[in-house]
Amino acid sequence: MRRSLLAIANLTGKPFKAMASADGTTAYKYLIGERDYANLFTDSDLIAIVDDKHPDGGLLYVFSDYSSVVYKPAPTN
Repeated sequence: MRRSLLAIANLTGKPFKAMASADGTTAYKYLIGERDYANLFTDSDLIAIVDDKHPDGGLLYVFSDYSSVVYKPAPTN
């Protein structure tokens, strides 16, 4: 994951540290359902998608406020 975070820093020109999904952050809004995961790919706050091999599966989505959330789509039949 360190390499991926360095890539984000290079992309944004700012040091990157993943921030906990604290109240008020973009990631938190997804976690509580205030924002719909169906709109994740078109969210104007989304700055990066990182394949960090998260133990829960899925990808790490990083937003302009540097909050991040792991999203694993539900399997379809």
